Amino acid sequence: MVVNLQIFMEYQLVYLDNLKDSKIEEIYLAYLKENPKKSADIAAFIGSLSLDRQVEVLKSFETRDNYGEILGNLLKNDFTPIRVLGLVYLFKNKLAKAKDKKALFEIIREENFEEFLSLIKDRDFDIDLLSDIFDLKKVKAKRIKLNKKLVKKSRKDLSKTVATINDFVGEEDYGLEKDEEKNLSDDSENLIEDDKTLGSKPESFDGEEKISQMTRNFLGKILDEGFISKDEATDLALEEGLFLNVFINNMNDELYEFTNDQTLVIEGDRVLIDEFYVDMIKELIDG
Repeated sequence: MVVNLQIFMEYQLVYLDNLKDSKIEEIYLAYLKENPKKSADIAAFIGSLSLDRQVEVLKSFETRDNYGEILGNLLKNDFTPIRVLGLVYLFKNKLAKAKDKKALFEIIREENFEEFLSLIKDRDFDIDLLSDIFDLKKVKAKRIKLNKKLVKKSRKDLSKTVATINDFVGEEDYGLEKDEEKNLSDDSENLIEDDKTLGSKPESFDGEEKISQMTRNFLGKILDEGFISKDEATDLALEEGLFLNVFINNMNDELYEFTNDQTLVIEGDRVLIDEFYVDMIKELIDG
């Protein structure tokens, strides 16, 4: 009896369509375990999986002689997160070559390389790590570190100098009005503690048009409750189709014009307004 090839192929497709994804994965994985040298096929299979399964399946091949080859093939994937997956484990396992570093610098800034190594050192690949790595594409803001004790000493020295000059030439001749001296003192008060970036407050806030309603609502909730839980913030980010860090960074970009600094920070399981800018944000939101 002659079997019609077209009917047979259609039957195969219907059969595959009715199989559960887990069963299909099991069939492919069994085939690849029996043919472990098919590095390109293994990489393509891993790239087709959900993120949580990618790491688990990839690790099942890490004792194979061609593990580095599998990781190298992941770098050929068109989807950037898959390439990042390959890069993470190439560098974690010290298998990276010069060309791999070049591929990495297409995703992150070269000056952030040490931070990349620090990020991946004790972490497995997941959506949070992926988001943190994507953040390394940005230029890191220069931070000005000031010692509050030295600032206070400088203020005292300044006051002594002013007093000495006033005694010598007379305050009226010197031209330093009392209110000007007070302004010098007030300006010094604005200097901040160690490891804090200087922020400058604009003459007037015009945030009504420049800040999105979503950002205003987010800030308002933090002002009312003191913080937003990381889980709640993540849900809000997902509603916008964004990773949490990208979501927070976008709002910080909106607020940068007003604070010249990172306003929203993630501390543990909470998202907060940096305490240095709380009053400024209140004024911005309240108008």
